[in-house]
Amino acid sequence: MVTKSKMEMLYQSGRSVFSIDDLRVFWQEDSSDNLKSQAAYYVERGKLIRLRRGVYALGSYNDLELANKLIVPSYVSLETALLKHGIVFQPVPAITSAAGYDKKIIVDAHVFRFYKMAPDILLNPRGLQREGEILIASPERAIGDWLHLGRPAEFVNLSGIDEDKLREIASIYADDAVKDQIVNLIKQIKL
Repeated sequence: MVTKSKMEMLYQSGRSVFSIDDLRVFWQEDSSDNLKSQAAYYVERGKLIRLRRGVYALGSYNDLELANKLIVPSYVSLETALLKHGIVFQPVPAITSAAGYDKKIIVDAHVFRFYKMAPDILLNPRGLQREGEILIASPERAIGDWLHLGRPAEFVNLSGIDEDKLREIASIYADDAVKDQIVNLIKQIKL
């Protein structure tokens, strides 16, 4: 039986970013010291890039996938998700995500902004989509998160928004102001 090399396992996984715990699972390594020395070995040889303590990547990596690994749990949302879904068109200089606390992280000249969401919102899977290795808010969830953070409802394109999903998403926010804004958005969609 031919065994795969450690790097072959990573390349065949379909991922581009790995936490130290991911490497532990892929390489089936129980010893933390061995795991760290193996990761350091591949970094020294240019096979892996060390992005931050405990976060590694292959030569080219997906920024949105990295956002999910920088803070766990988190999911891509707000400006980044709204732009990706075509709801807004103004690009922002940071990749934005929802997390358990506010944080700005710079990696490889890329800015990652994490915005605090209450645990009952952050951990609610409603309206979250898995795109490969990326966890991202659906258009409706990104709108809900945006409004929840008190941002103005200045959306350029609401044509692809599902009214029923938007109503369902409204239920995860305890804030009545968010629910009222969502009702107003649904009225705009119907016009």
